[in-house]
Parts: sequence; structure tokens; C-alpha cells
Amino acid sequence: MGLRLPPPVHGESLMSTYILGCPTFRERFSISYIDIKAAEKIDDFNKFSVKKIANIFATYFKFVYKLIFFKPQVVYIAISPIGISFYKDAFLIMAAKLLRKKVVLHLHGKGIDYSISKHSINAKLYPIILKNTYCICLSNALISDIDKIQYKQNYILNNAIPVVKNITHNKRKQEEIVIIFLSNLVEEKGIITFLHVCAELKKRDLPFKALIAGKPFDISVEYINNYIEKNSLLKYVEYVGPKFNNEKNTFLENADVMLFPTKYKNETFSLVLLEAMQFGVIPISSNEGGIPEMYINNTHGFITGSEDIQKMADYIELLQKNNEKYFEVSKAAKAHFNENYTLEVYDKNLTSIFSKVLESK
Repeated sequence: MGLRLPPPVHGESLMSTYILGCPTFRERFSISYIDIKAAEKIDDFNKFSVKKIANIFATYFKFVYKLIFFKPQVVYIAISPIGISFYKDAFLIMAAKLLRKKVVLHLHGKGIDYSISKHSINAKLYPIILKNTYCICLSNALISDIDKIQYKQNYILNNAIPVVKNITHNKRKQEEIVIIFLSNLVEEKGIITFLHVCAELKKRDLPFKALIAGKPFDISVEYINNYIEKNSLLKYVEYVGPKFNNEKNTFLENADVMLFPTKYKNETFSLVLLEAMQFGVIPISSNEGGIPEMYINNTHGFITGSEDIQKMADYIELLQKNNEKYFEVSKAAKAHFNENYTLEVYDKNLTSIFSKVLESK
């Protein structure tokens, strides 16, 4: 297995860690893996360094060694679907195919269709590299990204997260509704839209408290604080810094709504929305990537356009004024998580996919 493991910590690296911890999967199959990442910090992505080049060649050596001496029937690779990283992974794919292995590609991102359409060289090479592979997509909505590829078979494997035990529900004990943003401060993740929604809620004289948790990225803490001051939101909005582990759990326990208006072009199946539903925090997000398949609109949460500020504010106002609706959706969101997005469910589905690949001709 070729996996990208932490550090750095991001959606794909977390899922790779969870895969290695799946008990049924590990019991059913004999597994050997290597870490195929080149960069150990998010800030190093898309940057050249001698260390990264050395890591890449070390990965190639380890991978080929495993192919020859471990002799796997199936080779799993969590590939980068776009950019230079794709062509780095292409060597691994072609090496496995050259030795006549069944190749399973796990697509945690998207962009294959766009890459093929944009560059003629990609239009020629992508179909050759990916032909006759088995593709795992995170949702049905993302299958269209591989329409131009002659793959053997595609499978759907939704993301999942660990179950947090002994969750304390501290919700709706006061008139003001507590809204959270939980992500790195990336413009494409919707932080500016989040602030605009807060400004709209203030105009409506709605009782609310908005808490922003995340590490600064292309949006600074200074920008956040300046916006808060300029729009007279000091009473309503607060930046609380990054939250991890128990601090993050407490943060979620005391929230009512997660507003995540992402317009990130590579958004697929957001782990942060799963975290929200697990705690009964009602998700309000955009129709980006596989998000519309994560939960049913108006049942487990709400889905809007990524910049539909008025609609987002409408949903929050509805939940603030209608306690019956709030508790109905909150309870449904938590039940939906428990039925579909635990690691127990993930383990079962992952094992089923690999069993089908092994049985295929």
C-alpha cells in the first residue's frame, strides 16, 4: 500500500491512518505499506527542495522493493490526481502494472477531468497511466471526474472518523445560537463568506455568537479582527485559535451550527462536516464536490450555494427561532453519522471492496 501518512495532518493523511487501524481489513488481508508523501509540512506543498527529491527517490526504491519481495496481489495507491504530484505517483502505478499487479487507486481529491481537458499532454498520458485500474471515489458525484478513463471498475467509499465517546450535549440552553467555523483560515474554505453571514445576522438583530477556530493560512488573524471591528461585530464574533483533540471536542460540544461555505475547487468529502454531525451540530455547507451526498438537505442539515449569504442567514434564523426544528435536525444529523460514517462502517466497506478486487478477473 502506498499511503500519505501524517505529518502533515490533513484529510487524506488522516484517512490513511484510519485505514491502517481497520481491524477487519487487517485481519482479512496481509498488508505491507510505505509512506509515499514527499513533504512533511503543508507549507512545503508545491515547493522545490533537495529533501523532497531525495524522499521521492527513496519512495521509488522502497516501492519497487516491496513489489519484488512482498509480491502483493493487489497494489493500493492513494494518488494525487493533479499536478506534478500525479506524475510522481504515475511511476508507482506504472511499476505495479509492469509487474502485472491489480492496481487500486484511492482518489481523495478531484481534478482529473479538468487536467485532461486543459492540457493536451494530460489528455494523452492520463488515460494510458490510469487504464485498467480499480478506482475508489469518495462519492457518486465524484465519479464524473474519471469519465475519460478506461478503468476496470469504480467503487464508492465514503470517508469516516473515529467515534468520540461520552459526548456532552450543551446545546440551545440560551437564546443566542452558537455558530462555528472550524478549518484553516483559507479563503476558498469560506471564511470570508462566514464573516459576511455574521454581518447579515447582526443586521437582522438575531441573537448569535460566532466562533472561528483554525490556523491562519491565506487569511490572517489581523484580517479577521479588522473585519470584526469594521463591521461592529466585537459583541458577536470571536477568533479562538486552532482547536485539536479534547479542545476541539469541547468546542463542538458547545456549538449549535457549523457554517462551512466552502468553494474549494478540490473539496470532496469534508471530515469537518462529519465531526459536526457526530456531535449533533447542524451543518450548513455548500454544494461543492461530494457534500450534497453527505447529508439530506433540510433533514440532517442544509446546503446552499457557496456564496448565498442570504440563504445561509435564513437557515440560521430558522434554527434560532424554531427550537423544535433545531432539535429535530440535530438529532437526525447525529443518527445519520452513526449509521453511515463510523470507522466500523468504513472498515466493513473497505474490506468488501478489496475482496471484490481480488475476486475480479
